[in-house]
Amino acid sequence: INGYRNIFAVNAVVYHAGSATSGSRYNSFKTRYASRNSVYLIYKNMPFGQIIINLPFLFAGYIVKFLFFVKKGMGKEYARGVIEGFRLCADSKGKAHKIPYKSCNIKNYVKIQLNLWKNLFRLVY
Repeated sequence: INGYRNIFAVNAVVYHAGSATSGSRYNSFKTRYASRNSVYLIYKNMPFGQIIINLPFLFAGYIVKFLFFVKKGMGKEYARGVIEGFRLCADSKGKAHKIPYKSCNIKNYVKIQLNLWKNLFRLVY
């Protein structure tokens, strides 16, 4: 088995076909839906407090990715996807399967947060 061990939703099964299903490394379809899903994934899986803690980093990441896709000629698609992601979050209140916050999982939340910071500093330095 490749990848990471999931400590947040231990019974989750994720299949990723990547570019094989969208036709190329960068295209309008993939850019739009990847940016949409990056917003929705955070909303769906992170507790509110963890979103707040990571907000500066998330915002910076969205700006960097937007500039990258502007350079590739797909800035509009990226921005459109981010907007769709926020709409999906707003429209799905009460309908989406948002992972509920559980105080018994605080150890895992902290562990995830520490891994996020560790990997951030690994990338920067």
